[in-house]
Amino acid sequence: MKMHWCWLRCLLVAVMSLALSQTVVADDPASANREGLKICLHNMAARAQRYYHTNVYDGGGAGSFATCTLAHLISRPENAYGSFSLVSTSATQIVLYGTGIEDGYDQASPTEVTITVFADSVSVVVNN
Repeated sequence: MKMHWCWLRCLLVAVMSLALSQTVVADDPASANREGLKICLHNMAARAQRYYHTNVYDGGGAGSFATCTLAHLISRPENAYGSFSLVSTSATQIVLYGTGIEDGYDQASPTEVTITVFADSVSVVVNN
């Protein structure tokens, strides 16, 4: 009788593992795309902060984001993860937006991530 329960447990674990792996595999491209967008936006945010802290003579904003452009932050506005845009700039913050190539949480429209950059911090919002 003990052997019967052992095989039953093994079968149960195998079935649960298979079901879980199907869920993870189905979600993996969207998660990877979302994480890729966030990484790219964080890299752009670091460049924006460097721009903010660099003096005008060295090509920076000298304590302001107001004159920062997308060209200061990224060489091309699209890559393997999606496309990027600069939403707004002001003296104290810059808002960047990324649109992914995979469907987001709603399974109907692309992943969207917004990052607001300040002189010493960032705020990330996953829109979809």
